[in-house]
Amino acid sequence: MLDGLWTVEFQGVPNFLGGGVAVLAGNRIYGGDSQYYYTGLYDIKDRGLAALVEVTAFIPGATTIFGTQEKKFGLRLNGTINEDVISATGTRADNPSLRLPITLRRKASFP
Repeated sequence: MLDGLWTVEFQGVPNFLGGGVAVLAGNRIYGGDSQYYYTGLYDIKDRGLAALVEVTAFIPGATTIFGTQEKKFGLRLNGTINEDVISATGTRADNPSLRLPITLRRKASFP
């Protein structure tokens, strides 16, 4: 099971590194960073993870990891689960040519 608290590390446009946290519970994702919060659903098949996450700004003028200023966008994640690390690629739902590497690291499991 993936249920627990995870850190999220991502790299976008040149020189843009970001990070946040995510809670995975059941098949749901909740999380955020300094400008955006995340909600979504995920599925597990074998050692793979597929997710669709809605990313929503909560501060005015927020800048996405893609270097754009948007209030909301969708992000598809496809990755491989390896114990307490998930290595994934994030792809913009509205523009699959926009991609970024994402690493999730489990920090705590639910009791």
